Amino acid sequence: MSKDSIRDKITKLQQESEAILKTKNLNADVRFFIQSMMSILEIVVAVLLEKKTRKNSSNSGLPPSKNNGSNGNRNKNSGQRANLGDQIQNTRNITNEEVTTPAECSNCGIDLSQEKSLKSETRKKIDILYEIITTVVTAKIVECPKCGEINKGPFPKDMNGPLQYGIGIKAMIINFSIVQMMSLERIQEYLKGLIGGLISQAIMLKYIAQLSSALAEWEKRNIEKLLRSPAIHCDETSVKVNKVNYWIHSYSAGDLTLQFVHANRGTEAINDIGIIPHYGGILVHDCWASYLTYNHVDHGLCGSHLLRELKFIEDSTLQKWATKMKKLLQAAAIKLGERTTTIPRENWI
Repeated sequence: MSKDSIRDKITKLQQESEAILKTKNLNADVRFFIQSMMSILEIVVAVLLEKKTRKNSSNSGLPPSKNNGSNGNRNKNSGQRANLGDQIQNTRNITNEEVTTPAECSNCGIDLSQEKSLKSETRKKIDILYEIITTVVTAKIVECPKCGEINKGPFPKDMNGPLQYGIGIKAMIINFSIVQMMSLERIQEYLKGLIGGLISQAIMLKYIAQLSSALAEWEKRNIEKLLRSPAIHCDETSVKVNKVNYWIHSYSAGDLTLQFVHANRGTEAINDIGIIPHYGGILVHDCWASYLTYNHVDHGLCGSHLLRELKFIEDSTLQKWATKMKKLLQAAAIKLGERTTTIPRENWI
């Protein structure tokens, strides 16, 4: 029996019981019995439906990777309809174009090579060809014929030792580690198959540390920008670091998002990161208890989280108010998005 059929049966029973209860000459004990049984039935069915309704990313705070049968957040667009124009700026495109003409008629065999075409059909094939560029610099060593000084030809500034790796490999390591969240072991295996050599994890970590150092001033400026924002959206999600559970803490305002990794989820991590303790605006979150301990800020509940919780109530119970509340919140969001002026904070309810 499906959830929908259970709902239909309960709705029908409710309608029938309401019709019976409207009878004027109904005995008080019978009336009480019917009302009690319907209340008990609604509770039992609500518990049953809640157990049958599994939580996922659409009706709870679970990430998409926890969905049953899910392989994460995949692009809904098929490969046939992918936008081929959205590419990295430093990608070199080589386009080979070829036009084919039918040599002869497949039916009668007449020569068609000189005939005009009625129309054309185009198909594409996309492939990737990795190109390894090895730069070898040989510095000659020359003895001065006058004073006997030994002189060596100069090396480029970015070649400090017998072997180093170029900006392309560095960018690939950083992308795989930070963006794609691949382990260092997997990056090692991938690059070994690509360039034929093993890059040590220490070197890869050095590249990541160099990037972090280069972005230190950028991070400082954007933290200050966050602190000046009227509202900050914050959230946290778990991530494995060396098979140990860590937390990614996210802080965003407008098109700016900063993320920090910490071993803890609660106030210890929030204080170490240091944004919320120095903030004085509105903190928008999912009602996680740690955020509510900060009384020097105003609090707002995340609309997306509320909609997901309402969807779970809608899916797992017979309560119709959840559907109405969802529509109300969505309508309010649209209305607020259309406004052209800002409501003064002192006029908020």
